Amino acid sequence: MIENPFVPGAPLSGDSPMFKGRRYVIHEIKRLALGNAHPFLFIDGERAIGKTSLLLNLPSFLPEGVISFYLNLSSASALSSDVNYCHSLVRTFIYEGGRQGIYLPAEPSRQEFMQDPFWTLERWMDDAFSPRGALSGARVLLLLDDAYQLGAKLKSGNISCAVTSHLRSLPCGDKKVSVLLSGCPWGSPLEGISAPLKIEEMEEDAATSVLVSPVKGFNLSYASGIVDKILYRTHCHPHLLQLMGWSIFEAACDTETTFCDERILEVATAEALFTGSSYFLSHWKHSVSPHATPASRFPGEGFLTALAHGKNFEVRDPYLSLAITWMVRQKLIEAVGTGYQIRIPLMSQWIRGYLPKAKPTNS
Repeated sequence: MIENPFVPGAPLSGDSPMFKGRRYVIHEIKRLALGNAHPFLFIDGERAIGKTSLLLNLPSFLPEGVISFYLNLSSASALSSDVNYCHSLVRTFIYEGGRQGIYLPAEPSRQEFMQDPFWTLERWMDDAFSPRGALSGARVLLLLDDAYQLGAKLKSGNISCAVTSHLRSLPCGDKKVSVLLSGCPWGSPLEGISAPLKIEEMEEDAATSVLVSPVKGFNLSYASGIVDKILYRTHCHPHLLQLMGWSIFEAACDTETTFCDERILEVATAEALFTGSSYFLSHWKHSVSPHATPASRFPGEGFLTALAHGKNFEVRDPYLSLAITWMVRQKLIEAVGTGYQIRIPLMSQWIRGYLPKAKPTNS
């Protein structure tokens, strides 16, 4: 049997055969960003929903003539100062361009960036986009990952408003530059000029393909109905699909089989709940309440625990009502009829099995 192809917890690298689906989002990016309707777009979606994987694999789906450049803003130096932002952006253009056979002007010296970072950056970009430059007339798509860092670094004083002002200016003038920001939250300094584009769970056919044929030569097969059960338990969430796929593959190897039946599925589910605890715990901590204080978290935690144990009731407490609104927005729960339910069955199962101290509320 081949090595386990599933990679829970890690973004899918560019041109990965595991990257499937996302047809609507890719179509909208091309229509809005490259059609000049919205030169600024931000990808909005929950943690581990596949935003970084989308950015890394997007170049394979772009029309001919579109050149993309990827920069992760959570890297150690990207937003540690105005100087490092300008220097990191130039280095990104040079490195990403070189990978695509595009040779751009030489990198300015560190001293030049230290003396006047934005003037040095603008001079370099003017050379790159000049009539004789490698990017002359080119359509450029700048992919900025973990853009939530912009607000955090502005607040901490690491960077100044000049950084966001520069980003705002990129689509202006003669340069054909569109900017796609991933992980840019509501309230971001760029929110007002950015069109939000939602990324959610995978399409069922794409999710099925991830499980059945993730890579060439994959020879694990499934008993009738098993794939449907996995799709239901994971709600087609890409991280959980990878987690279940990895656990099933390992369970099959342990029993020296290439066939996933009900027994293998249950063993793998238990393993996924255990090894995936960091994801479930993070989702629990960040999605129950926007605040960290126990008093603000208690109503939502109690309600969520009640839902996991199959209880539902009329909501009268205004604090609980606020918590429910937050959890719906965070895609943790959803309205069903006159009540609510946890969207992902695996999350319910994890709450029942791994939060023994949490007690269901009855009010």
